[in-house]
Amino acid sequence: MTIATVLALTATQAYADKCYALAFSSGEQSSAYTAGALKGLANGLGADATAYSAVSGVSGGGVNASILGSFAVGQELDAAEAMYTFWQNSATSILYRDWLGGVVEGLTIKSGLYND
Repeated sequence: MTIATVLALTATQAYADKCYALAFSSGEQSSAYTAGALKGLANGLGADATAYSAVSGVSGGGVNASILGSFAVGQELDAAEAMYTFWQNSATSILYRDWLGGVVEGLTIKSGLYND
């Protein structure tokens, strides 16, 4: 058996009476928006109604899915806070810097155009 199969069987046994799935879409703005939407759902509906058994995502939604997946089932409000913090910080972080020699150094000596 693979690890994924074991985890799927465990999740099925733990939540045999219900199964909630959540799919996050891609896009930076929508990814930040879905963090707020999840927070609103978790606040409004409570932990029982937002205890997701399966989570998936694409691009920025994949980031949200991985953040949510790092929290235990029932901690969706904490996960939404972590997502919100991630997207808030990513807007103010400098992700790429120029090399001292600029783009020429990146093309000729380094592994890429920018120092990431």
